Amino acid sequence: MKKTTIGILFGIASYVAWGTNGTFFATLLNIGISDMAVVALAPTILWLFFGLKTLITDKSQFKLSWKGFLFVLFAGTIMLNAQNITYVKAVATVPVAVISILMFSNVIILSFLSKICFGYKYTTHKIIAIIASLFGVSLVLNLYSGVGFSSWGSGIWWAIVIPFVMAVNFTLIKYTLNEGVSMDAYLFYINFFGALVIYATSSSPVAMVTNVFNVISTNGISALIIILGFALIPCIISYWAVMKAYDYIEPTYISLCSASDPVTASICGLIFLGQMLTINQVVGIAVVISAIIYINYMEGKEELAASQGEASLGAD
Repeated sequence: MKKTTIGILFGIASYVAWGTNGTFFATLLNIGISDMAVVALAPTILWLFFGLKTLITDKSQFKLSWKGFLFVLFAGTIMLNAQNITYVKAVATVPVAVISILMFSNVIILSFLSKICFGYKYTTHKIIAIIASLFGVSLVLNLYSGVGFSSWGSGIWWAIVIPFVMAVNFTLIKYTLNEGVSMDAYLFYINFFGALVIYATSSSPVAMVTNVFNVISTNGISALIIILGFALIPCIISYWAVMKAYDYIEPTYISLCSASDPVTASICGLIFLGQMLTINQVVGIAVVISAIIYINYMEGKEELAASQGEASLGAD
């Protein structure tokens, strides 16, 4: 299997898993877990899981260079929470559909950052795939509802900041991995530092654990299954798969795979929450899937041509 294909499959798997997050979030709220407890739960699960995994497999991965430490500290305490703050400010006045399409538009900004920081090529098929995916996601999210820009107030400016923050976050991940920080250590540190901020400002570990245990005691095994599903699918699988994708493809393609997120969210909404899909949303899903298949096919052709060229030179 081609390197790009493997990377894109990991990327899609990550965002499909993350696409279930909204459904899990709504379900957790419905069974009695507070919103702040859910916010604290995700990074807590991640730093505990990947911290334990690193401790068991290779404790030396906890050792970081000063530059690597500063990267994860900045990513966890500042950028992770900057993304959360901008989202909260935006969602107060701006429709979620508009915010979502702006969040996905980070792929455009990221493509420029990747070219500047890592020297990646800005190819024609990449541009085509980005534009097609943006259009498809806008259809899936029913963006074309006629809501006026002026009616969104100051929230729209916070929403506009979101893709810039996300693009920096994607680029920062690549820089951190290039500094020799392992995937597991990165996931441990960024979520640990991010969780510390949440514990101090929103929900203490004691309050979170108490809330979770009370819900399980009230609702029984079904609540436990939901919580474990939340821990496994949108948390552990999502983060693990996206970090694996970084071993195979550049950040722009990983961000492009995030188109799988709203597609999955729409399907989960239909199946689990009874939210019907419109014709436009079905068309949007088809457009997004086509864009991912297209970029996979074109990158595969380039890899094959490059490998054949190297083989030819070796034979000469």
